[in-house]
Amino acid sequence: MNRCRPHRLMNPLTGILSSRGNVLYRDASPDGDGGRGNQHFGARHVSAATPPQCDGATTTLLSPHYTLHSSHTFSAKERDIETGLSYFGSRYYSSDLSLWLSVDPMSGKYPSLSPYVYCADNPVKLVDPNGEEIWLIGEDGSRIKYTQGMIYDGQDKSIIGKVNTLNQINSTRGGKKLLGELTSSDNVYSITDNLDNNYSTPYFCANDDVNGKSGGVIVTQGQNTIGTISHELFHAYQDEKGQGQRSIHNEVEAMLFETSVVTEYGCNINTVFPRSPLLGDNDEYNTSVDALLDVFSSTNMKIVTEDFKDHSGANRGGAYDNNYPLRRSNHSKHLIENFYPLMPWKN
Repeated sequence: MNRCRPHRLMNPLTGILSSRGNVLYRDASPDGDGGRGNQHFGARHVSAATPPQCDGATTTLLSPHYTLHSSHTFSAKERDIETGLSYFGSRYYSSDLSLWLSVDPMSGKYPSLSPYVYCADNPVKLVDPNGEEIWLIGEDGSRIKYTQGMIYDGQDKSIIGKVNTLNQINSTRGGKKLLGELTSSDNVYSITDNLDNNYSTPYFCANDDVNGKSGGVIVTQGQNTIGTISHELFHAYQDEKGQGQRSIHNEVEAMLFETSVVTEYGCNINTVFPRSPLLGDNDEYNTSVDALLDVFSSTNMKIVTEDFKDHSGANRGGAYDNNYPLRRSNHSKHLIENFYPLMPWKN
């Protein structure tokens, strides 16, 4: 999905809002600076060009019902004194009209729902604090925002499975750090069982087909295991850091992270350590993999990346032979290095 959306008119006398509710231009009454009024580029809140003229405890700008002491109303969201609109993080809401003034930023992913509804039209069960972060998609298309360590008491089996797996990932050192990055992101990430496509294996799909940050969707194909989701979460993290798109380098990093999370969780619950998907049947190659799991080394990373197609168990069937270059020009950093030590319990 293209992140660039048309600007929408806020008020012909005051300015223009971007699709995220930021003031891009203001043309208000002259205030001593050549008639420009206040200009804000990137501020999340709309501020008045001149102080409001108050009469007692009330002011009559665009909303005659606004009071100076009620900036946070029943919704617990801040109401802007100039427009009378409540700011929910990704779009504005008019309580006078009971309408959203723009579409849900994730509406393109859910064509069966109106882009102007809130929480899949189910505000009793679901909450959408700001329209962003990590979203879990249920069997009926409903969405719920994931927060680290959350408790879900609903009945949707798909969401139950995803919440349990994400909490397992969050119980590990690296998983907690990665989920913290994604849940605090300005980008939108979703996790769903499947989309209408011809793929049968899990994958991460960025919202944009260009390099750079964009957000995206993890498609698990119903494989909501700790290994599958931690692997695809790392691809989301790569996209978050501007190093998205497929490559052997990115797959090696995701498999290193997957091995770290699965092994640490297994250690926590006293179960047998699983074999890393990177390991194959070549002793020299396996030695480099084992060394890389212990201590990061750009030399071993290079060896494992270059020998992955020939010796990795993950590529035994040739799944990564085509359309996977060793590395892309935007893959300038070893992001996996941010999560070392991968096996902290061994030290």
